[in-house]
Amino acid sequence: LGFVGISFLAAFKFRHYAEKISPNTIIKAQRVIKWLKRSEEQLLNAVKQVIISLDKNEKVIIEDLDDKHLLIDSARVDYIKKEVEKLLEENTYKSELDRTL
Repeated sequence: LGFVGISFLAAFKFRHYAEKISPNTIIKAQRVIKWLKRSEEQLLNAVKQVIISLDKNEKVIIEDLDDKHLLIDSARVDYIKKEVEKLLEENTYKSELDRTL
């Protein structure tokens, strides 16, 4: 479904059951939805910054369209995915138990 599909489904269910839920619960659910939207924006900004930093080494960006969108060279998509995955792996917390496995 993707994030948008899940958000729409959650909003639909939220409205459907709103009559049966207390006002406090509704406010908490609205806060969670706002938090999810902010988190998605922060993630998009972070990934965009990673791609911009990759562009310094190898030309991958054709054009910076706006604050959320980049026009990327289609021949470089696999390279970008690999580098972003590598960066995420390097910056993911690993416990001592994970390191021994």
